Amino acid sequence: MADVDFAVGFAVGLQTDIDTVNASIAALSGTVDETEGAVLGDRESGDFESGITLPNFVRENRGVADVAGSFTKQPSSFLRVGTEGLEISWQVKGNGNTMTTPVVGEAKPDAGIDALHEMAGLVGANGSAPVYEYKPRVVATSGGITKYGTIKIWVADLEWVLEACTLSSLKFTVQPGGIVLATAAIQVGAVNAFSDGITFPTFDYGNQATLQSNTVENVTTGWGPTRGWETLEMEVANTLGTEQDSSKEGGVRTVQSSRRLRATGRIYVDSSDSDFEYQELIKTAAPTADLAFQLGTPAGAGPDIANAILFQVSNLEVLDYKAQPVGTVFVVEFESEGTHTGAGLEALFTYN
Repeated sequence: MADVDFAVGFAVGLQTDIDTVNASIAALSGTVDETEGAVLGDRESGDFESGITLPNFVRENRGVADVAGSFTKQPSSFLRVGTEGLEISWQVKGNGNTMTTPVVGEAKPDAGIDALHEMAGLVGANGSAPVYEYKPRVVATSGGITKYGTIKIWVADLEWVLEACTLSSLKFTVQPGGIVLATAAIQVGAVNAFSDGITFPTFDYGNQATLQSNTVENVTTGWGPTRGWETLEMEVANTLGTEQDSSKEGGVRTVQSSRRLRATGRIYVDSSDSDFEYQELIKTAAPTADLAFQLGTPAGAGPDIANAILFQVSNLEVLDYKAQPVGTVFVVEFESEGTHTGAGLEALFTYN
C-alpha cells in the first residue's frame, strides 16, 4: 500500500445554458492556466490553506424496511449524489495587464473570476477603455436571469466535473489594513463525471499569483458624509432552491427566486451629520444615497497596471441600525440593501 500525495485545484467556466456542460472545462488536464478558468485561492481561507472549501458529497437515497424482526438496515435505493458546501475565496485585484494606451475591456478579470461574477448574477460589459463593469443581471439585457457554470475540482489523483452550478452568495469583505476578499458560495446542479487515477495538473495562475492586492488604506466612502469604516461587507445574495425535473441529471434543477445586493458594516460617524444613518433608517421617501469607494488608481495612459476597483451599492435602504463604540469613538453598525427604480441598477462593480 502506498500513500497518495494531497493537492487541490479549481477551474470554472460558463455554460451556454443549464443543460450544456462546458466541454473545455470538463476536458482540462496537463497544464491549466488563468485563461482556461483556473482560480487561485486565498491561503488564509478554505481548507488546507488553499482558499477552496471542498464539498461534502452526500448519498441521496430511498430506504427500504429493516430486516423483519430487527433494526437491521437493508441496503437503500441510490438516487443521486448531493454536493454541499463548495466555496472558493480569492484576493480581489486587477488582472495585472500593463497598459500604455488603454484598450476597451483590457481591465476585464481573468476567465474563472469573470465566470464566478456572472454565476452570481452580475452581467459584465465593457465600459470606456480599459474599464470592465458588472451590474445585476436582468432578462432584457442578458437573455436569462440566471447563469450556470461548469466547475472542475481536482483532489490528489481524483477529479470531479460539476455541472449547472450557480452562486447562492458572492461576498466582498473589505478589510481595513488588509485586502478585499471575495468568497463564492456555490450551489452545484449535479455531478457530471468522476475519475480516479488521474495525474494532478500543473497550474499556471499568471498575474493572479504575482500581482499584489491593494491594501485598504486611505480609502473613504461618500455615503452621506465622507468617512471611513471599521468593517464593510457587500454581498450578492441569491435565493436558490431545487425543483423536480425529469429531463435533468439526477431529476432535479436549480431555480432562483430572488436576488438582493446587501451592504453591512460598522461605519465611523461624522460630526457634520451624526444622525445620517438613523435618518436613512426612518426615511419615508425613497433612498438616494449611494455607498461607493474606489480602491487603487484607475489605469490610464501608461504604462499603468490594471489593479483598481470601484464598488458601488446604489440608493442604500437601511434596514437595521445600532450605535456602537470603537474605543471612545462613535460608530454605527448597519445592515442595508441596494435599491433602484430601474432594473439592474442597484449596484455597480467596476474593474478599472
